[in-house]
Amino acid sequence: MRIISRDEMKKALFDHPYKDSPDYHAAMSVVYLSQDKRMLIGYWTAPEGKVSIRYGENVEHNYVIRGKIKIHCQDGTILNAVPGDVIECGGKDVIYEIEEYAETLFIVYPQGKEDIEFVKKIKEEAGEVKFFVR
Repeated sequence: MRIISRDEMKKALFDHPYKDSPDYHAAMSVVYLSQDKRMLIGYWTAPEGKVSIRYGENVEHNYVIRGKIKIHCQDGTILNAVPGDVIECGGKDVIYEIEEYAETLFIVYPQGKEDIEFVKKIKEEAGEVKFFVR
């Protein structure tokens, strides 16, 4: 048993680019990856801005720790998440509009093979985090 501190998660952050939003960069760290790599728990920090996210076969739950996030769904629905809310996404593309610097703890399960490779690749190629982490 151990405590994973916020500072520890912040020190492990790596740059998270987005293919469909090339000018937007967030950062994430991996808190836990199951042996079969199907469950990923991570810490995500994001500056203000808009980012297009493709979930594919992944199902993700984001617990909002800090900030305000507006989620634009494909069907035109707009959802607003604030600290204490859990965002449940999966199987669809969405646009996250970060209205106020955000931090979330997320769980992806099941994680698709494409995402497993993507996370591995961006972690290996991780550049410097491109924004101030509060």
